[in-house]
Amino acid sequence: MKQTLSVALAERSYPIHIGAGLLDQTTLLLAHIKHKRVAIVSNTT
Repeated sequence: MKQTLSVALAERSYPIHIGAGLLDQTTLLLAHIKHKRVAIVSNTT
């Protein structure tokens, strides 16, 4: 299951995607890499 939180900061708004297996979804990652700023937080538990 994936959840998306939206951080509304006017022109600096961004989504936060939460869920299992998101690193395997390359289309999701590539959609944000073009903005040149991506943060990935991972936990193995």
